[in-house]
Amino acid sequence: MATFKSCQSCGFDIANGFRFCGNCGKPVKDYAGILGLEITAERRNLILMFCDLVGSSALAERLDPEDMLQVLNDYQTVCADIVGKYGGHVAQYLGDGVLIYFGYPSAQDNDAQRAALCALDIQKAIADSSRIGEAVVRARIALHNGQVVVGPLSGQANGRALAIGEAPNLAARLQKLAAPGEVVVS
Repeated sequence: MATFKSCQSCGFDIANGFRFCGNCGKPVKDYAGILGLEITAERRNLILMFCDLVGSSALAERLDPEDMLQVLNDYQTVCADIVGKYGGHVAQYLGDGVLIYFGYPSAQDNDAQRAALCALDIQKAIADSSRIGEAVVRARIALHNGQVVVGPLSGQANGRALAIGEAPNLAARLQKLAAPGEVVVS
């Protein structure tokens, strides 16, 4: 027979051996230290967006490094400004890629809609400008929805929360399927 304890966040009964509350998704306090998680880590559903600059390696070969830096800065600024307009969260800049969360740090009923509109607006802004810095650029974008645990990793110096689970990996793979200027939605 299973024994239960109450979640310290919401009071939900949790069977011993479970690491997260089945109701609110918070880590079970007893396991937080073992897993290296802060109590701030939580299970949640996110819309993950990967936005990647097309042909950045070839572009870096053609451009002076200072010009390439300007291209990346301009591209990231365009993405961040539009993400902010739609209430998304830029989780990480990955070289020429941008990882964006909708549904973190707070979830809204229309996260999926806002993510899709944001992706389309990013593509439109890039197409309308046709030049960012010294280069003509295009982007590939993918959106994927899934369950993750969001929390800081112990070895991460900046303390940013990262989404851990299958969903970020799928979003990254889907982005590679998008043609330049396209948005792929799972």
